[in-house]
Amino acid sequence: MEIVIEWNNGLVEVVSTSGGETGLSSDVNARGRAGVGAMAVMARVRFDLFEEEGLRIDFWWYSTVRDRSTASTRMSSGDIGEGIEVPNLNLEPSRVLRLIDPDQLEDVVSISVDDKWRIRRYDDVLVNETKLDAQCLYWLGKEGTDLPIVRRVSLLRDAISHAHSEWDEKTIAESCGYPYSAWIKIVSRERLGMGRRR
Repeated sequence: MEIVIEWNNGLVEVVSTSGGETGLSSDVNARGRAGVGAMAVMARVRFDLFEEEGLRIDFWWYSTVRDRSTASTRMSSGDIGEGIEVPNLNLEPSRVLRLIDPDQLEDVVSISVDDKWRIRRYDDVLVNETKLDAQCLYWLGKEGTDLPIVRRVSLLRDAISHAHSEWDEKTIAESCGYPYSAWIKIVSRERLGMGRRR
């Protein structure tokens, strides 16, 4: 996995978790707390905690240690070793990598993961591109993701408020990964006929 962070001073940072000389996997894969081997590593990029904690990645490893807490799987019919109890790998926490602190968020321009924008700054606010694109795809179709941001927001607002009349403006904005104060400005701008600007 490759994470690219662009800062407002022009600095671009690239973090790779794919191993090799610049990757993180060699250390995280090598051993857990007890110094034992790991069969696989899971990385969780915590965009769900982005506003509160900044950007962090939680690494978990699948331990090969077998103890009393280890569950097992009985091999079913047709498997090699049919009927044998095979121990499961235990998922355990390994490391937390903090890439951006909360007090640094105002300096972030964009964050991409594997060449796809996840967070991007528009009109001086950070927008969750993953949520916005998902809502555009659902409500507006593939062509909706290619529209200028102001037009996307306006069309999304109309579609969602029509389908969910009980939702207030803040709920709609948050469902699209957009800060409420900036959402209102964009909706107002579109109503004034300024939606062609990105």
